[in-house]
Amino acid sequence: MTKKQSSILYGISILLMLSYHLPSPNTDYTPVLKFIGGGIAHPIAWFGAICIGIYAFISGYGMYCTLQKAKGNGNSLRNRERISYGLVGKRILKFMRKYWIVFCIFVPIGYAIGVYQEKDFLFLFENIVFYRFDFNENWWYVKQYVFMLLTLPFIDMFFDFIFQKQYRTCSCAVLLAVQAIFSAGLFYFLAPMYTHGVYYTLIFAIGYLCARFSVFSRLQAHIPAGLCSGLIGWILLAIVFATRSLMARNTGHRGSDVVLAPIFCFAVCLLTRKDGKISGGFAWLGKYSVYMYLTHSFYCTYFFRDFIIVTRIPVLIYLQLIVISLLTSAILLFIEKYLCAFFARGRAIITARRKAGQS
Repeated sequence: MTKKQSSILYGISILLMLSYHLPSPNTDYTPVLKFIGGGIAHPIAWFGAICIGIYAFISGYGMYCTLQKAKGNGNSLRNRERISYGLVGKRILKFMRKYWIVFCIFVPIGYAIGVYQEKDFLFLFENIVFYRFDFNENWWYVKQYVFMLLTLPFIDMFFDFIFQKQYRTCSCAVLLAVQAIFSAGLFYFLAPMYTHGVYYTLIFAIGYLCARFSVFSRLQAHIPAGLCSGLIGWILLAIVFATRSLMARNTGHRGSDVVLAPIFCFAVCLLTRKDGKISGGFAWLGKYSVYMYLTHSFYCTYFFRDFIIVTRIPVLIYLQLIVISLLTSAILLFIEKYLCAFFARGRAIITARRKAGQS
């Protein structure tokens, strides 16, 4: 999987998420994906929930690739773990920077228009540090994402210990045991606060393994590019769609995503082996997917729901949510870049003054 293909998958996933998070089939208009009558209508509408499994898979896949580049060759065990946890820490802070920007803008708006009432400091603090998600229930995945990243050093060390002889030492075994206890304790602490954590952590690990053992590349080597690749890709997508739609019995169905999300990602990789305008559009959309995820619920659930559904026409409602979420994401990305540049200049000035004082 290339970096562009991961961006394409992010773009597809956010579109699936927006379709899934639109008001449910029990509301007074037809949801976007409800185009077949009868009992199968709801499972089809729920198909968009596979987006979370796709996100988890891409995260595991991408983190392995990034980790391998950062570790390099010949690092000692101490340096290796320092690099692993340093990378995880940077990724968490990078994501939380976006979360805090959205929090600092949208939560005050919610208070100003009377959507939120609770003003206890501890309540606010717990939401700021993503211990709770009272301001947006769809932010629960933030906690899941952070947990998966924190388990990455353990997952990486575990498979290094199994498959690489140089890591089969007492020191590695002790470190692995400590990491296992830490990961188990963290999961025990977080498990009551969100559902389906085991499924998504497993999908994250599968993504890591697919990258580690070059599963996608090896499979693609046996599939000719062009018509054959495209045909197999579309067949796999059809199988994933049909299987998940038939298996889903409620909105909380997630178990099949452990298998279906990786297959979905592989199918998309087959379909995007050659660049095209459509795939490029998905990749472009993928750049804004994080902010779209963090903000779209405010429009379709909390703040401006009546405005979003004013037309009562499913396709127009969906397109309207995409456009407003995308515009919001573009503005927030600009704000983030400006703030990063501002603080970078501030650090540069402070560093320069310190050096001047020392000289």
